[in-house]
Amino acid sequence: MEIKIGTATSGEAEAPSIVHKLAELPAGMYDSRIAYILASASAWAYSDIDNFSRMLAARGIDNNYCNSITFQNDALFIDSSAYFAQSEDGQIGILCFRGTEPRNVVNWLTNVNSHPDPFNEMGPVHGGFYRSVRALWPMIVDMLDSALKGEKACANINRDQKTISNIESKVNDISSKVAGIDKVGRSIEKKLNDMYPSAPGGDSRPPADGSSGDTSNRKQGGPDITDDQIINLSAPKPACSDDSASLKSKDLKKLKALYITGHSLGGAMAIIAAAIIHSSSELDPIKKVLRGVYTFGAPMVGGRVFAETFNKAFGPYLFNHVYGHDVVPKMPPRTMGSFVPFGKQYISTPYGWQLERRFVRQAILGGLSMGIGVMAFVRNQFPLLNWIPLHVSWADHSPLNYLRTSQIVAPGSEFG
Repeated sequence: MEIKIGTATSGEAEAPSIVHKLAELPAGMYDSRIAYILASASAWAYSDIDNFSRMLAARGIDNNYCNSITFQNDALFIDSSAYFAQSEDGQIGILCFRGTEPRNVVNWLTNVNSHPDPFNEMGPVHGGFYRSVRALWPMIVDMLDSALKGEKACANINRDQKTISNIESKVNDISSKVAGIDKVGRSIEKKLNDMYPSAPGGDSRPPADGSSGDTSNRKQGGPDITDDQIINLSAPKPACSDDSASLKSKDLKKLKALYITGHSLGGAMAIIAAAIIHSSSELDPIKKVLRGVYTFGAPMVGGRVFAETFNKAFGPYLFNHVYGHDVVPKMPPRTMGSFVPFGKQYISTPYGWQLERRFVRQAILGGLSMGIGVMAFVRNQFPLLNWIPLHVSWADHSPLNYLRTSQIVAPGSEFG
């Protein structure tokens, strides 16, 4: 009998951590493990920040710093949210936009509000998607700027809030002193009036300061300041969840790799965010660390000029995922204008995501496609009706489908 003993070093036996993979993967290289992490993020972006952070930790991004940013204005049809998560060492950043919430009417109005807005000289884009990103953009840039400096994402915002608080404190202090001076002046005025009461003929001796002594016009010149009328410069605070007192941690490193992702509306916002980054030289530091844009069930966002321009800029690392007969990637319909997809498209198969050279075709009639999509959803609830051929489906748009497809182990992975 012959017995052989095999050995392996720890480096050979263990796969690289997901944090290491995220940090070291070159831009433009697709990775199924990263697709799984970002599909999970896109699905859990519909939940609260605690669950979102716990989800990332459960998938290998331990002790992450997570921040949420929101903007809501119903009259403008904007209700947009995003999460920005940093790895424990600060080198990894994941910017995840929340998609369309099923019960959020404003989100649906954003989707159908497709009147084009010009995107600089790069052609028109879907107006609702574009405004949703622009509403969040100032805070997003502040967070990314902090991360690039090796700080927690909310460092710039916290500094701004501290500055505002200091100004408020100084103004309130000055207001209190003004109110106190005014109170002393009233007391002196009262004593002068007591010392020099009005004569029967209506004449009165002028006060020592040379004024008329008539106080009736004082109120006409402006409002009196009293102790309970202190000036307040309070302004809405950014919805930044990271309220840590420490703006810079010795354990944090500068942002090395940024990933942008989202499902549905969130995927469209991810594409526009990447386009904004690539259209301004001031954002070059962010562009240099952008490793990939992963979208799941995202609609198209712009016309042919927009698509051709940014396909050259970041098409090699724009990875669009389409599950089954999902209706949303075919939207907006042709009746709302000409929209063109770009980047790389991955479709669902029994073996996971596979690169597909041909893009999905834009739907012609939105109402008809939506109606068929609803019928497909109903059909899926009754297995006996699955024989009915329907080529678009709302059921296939669920983020759960994208998450589960991303979990499929590719053939050959059993060998490491």
